[in-house]
Amino acid sequence: METGNNKTQNALENNDIKPIKSGRVKLDEFLQTIPPWIVLTLIALFFLLILCLLPIIIIDATKQWCNLFPDFFNAITPGACP
Repeated sequence: METGNNKTQNALENNDIKPIKSGRVKLDEFLQTIPPWIVLTLIALFFLLILCLLPIIIIDATKQWCNLFPDFFNAITPGACP
């Protein structure tokens, strides 16, 4: 039966232990390790933010709902927009 020290020595001799990389990782190496589905999801979320969420925030902050969509809101609640 091997002791812990003998197991470590055998692993070192058989090249079973890989060196630990420390320090900063280059951006190219980091981007290559990211799965493509994560990149596509982040791109889709970015476009959703720019094309949907940001205009809604601007329209709501300037209270332009009735100016931009009067027929829609009057169809839901008659008289909602003058």
